[in-house]
Amino acid sequence: MHVFSPKVLIVSLTIATVLAFAIATSGSVRAAQNRPTWTTGDYWRYANGDGDSILVEVHERSSLTLPGGTYSVWHVTETIAFAGGGSMIVHAWFQESNLGLAKGNLTIGVTLEYTFDPPLPRAVFPLAAGNSWSGQVDGTLVGTTFTLSIAYSGQVLSEGSVTVPAGTFQAAVIRDPSSANAHEERYYSEAVGNEVRRDTFNGQGVLMDSRVLTGYRYQAGFIGGLLLVVGIVVILGVAAVAALAILRKRRRPPFLQDVPPPAVPPPGT
Repeated sequence: MHVFSPKVLIVSLTIATVLAFAIATSGSVRAAQNRPTWTTGDYWRYANGDGDSILVEVHERSSLTLPGGTYSVWHVTETIAFAGGGSMIVHAWFQESNLGLAKGNLTIGVTLEYTFDPPLPRAVFPLAAGNSWSGQVDGTLVGTTFTLSIAYSGQVLSEGSVTVPAGTFQAAVIRDPSSANAHEERYYSEAVGNEVRRDTFNGQGVLMDSRVLTGYRYQAGFIGGLLLVVGIVVILGVAAVAALAILRKRRRPPFLQDVPPPAVPPPGT
């Protein structure tokens, strides 16, 4: 009977494991993009066509009560450092489940604070090509009686690989709104937990500006990737140990096997 060498068997098991992993994950590359899992301290850096620098940071999680209900939201700040000098900070409170904007404020001479009830969704997860959504929310300027019913819509145009300064990522392209000429196309990546690119088009459908991801810290994405790598290493290690154990058992020479001790002749013989 032909006996494989340990090296050959280990290499074969390694290749089989890697192939199994590749097959298992190949579908996920094309699968729908799922909602993020934000953590305090997550951030994303962007640059736009004007040379401005944008920093989006996740702060504390809290509950926000509006007339329509109570929502679990993350406090997020967007700091824009303009290329020509000066800066602006926008505060926003987002629902994690659909990136819904529940509340925001900014200061441009005066401080404007506004709410959307229910939160204005920017995505409906999971994001798969062809998915769409629409509805209405009430927008209110805080401190006034001004309330406006706002219609929204969105559609996932496609899903694929996109390259930006921060790297290459799988992303779902969201068109918002889904039909008007003036719109945004946002490239959301589950691995990053946010947009990796955003294109803005005017009323004639002409691209006016793009902002791209230049750096980020997304703790949920890092931990998931680390656990995946550790899992693969453990599987390969177990496969190698099992292969060596099988080979040593099969190739053990007969003279090393346990044999009964020789019989001791009776006295006087």
